[in-house]
Amino acid sequence: MAQFGLPSIRAPIGNYGKLPIESVDAIARKSLVQSPGIEVGTDEGSVLSRGASDPTSIVWAARWEHDKGPELLLELLNDLRANSIDFSISVVGQQYHRQPEAFEQIHELFSEQIVHWGFVSRAVYDQILIDADIFLSTANHEFFGLSFVEAVANGCCPVVPNGMAYPGIMKPVDGSEKLLYETPKQAAKIIESIWRAPDDFRPIAAGLAKHFSNTYSWPVRACEMDDRIEELIV
Repeated sequence: MAQFGLPSIRAPIGNYGKLPIESVDAIARKSLVQSPGIEVGTDEGSVLSRGASDPTSIVWAARWEHDKGPELLLELLNDLRANSIDFSISVVGQQYHRQPEAFEQIHELFSEQIVHWGFVSRAVYDQILIDADIFLSTANHEFFGLSFVEAVANGCCPVVPNGMAYPGIMKPVDGSEKLLYETPKQAAKIIESIWRAPDDFRPIAAGLAKHFSNTYSWPVRACEMDDRIEELIV
């Protein structure tokens, strides 16, 4: 049945063989992918500036859905506790009427470590980024990682999966591969290392903050986009 001008699902498959495949390369040569921009605060974030006796401060910021890995987050936090890591965490982001049960378990099991929970205002979120030592991602589906880029540009040290967009975005900074993980246990080990020896990771975090700010801040991205548009017009 065809509706709203769409082809019938019974249309011969052979019809799709007439698509202009030979034009793909030509179109690609005329195409350019532009990343979005981010806001970089005027106040510098922590870049692991916590005191030796302070717990390491973690922020997890994403939509509260399965593709952002709440089950992995729960496993990782259990590993941190099992290894006696002193930490606090803010679990923030857009919530929905129905959400994975892992969030309820996290809230129940780690209430003493939780500083912020759920949706927060922009002003509060800005302060969370300034105060946080680590930006943690457990996502298994991410096209770019806007909150990740924004947090790192504002001084957070990332601990993120070794996949999706993360490795490519971080690659230009020496040592950044040390912050990529394959499993929750590996992520917990990285966080433990940062907690025990923040000085070892401070240059990497500072390098990432500078690179992200210089590459993805809106003033930089806007100029780049304007230049590309002008090239089209000329």
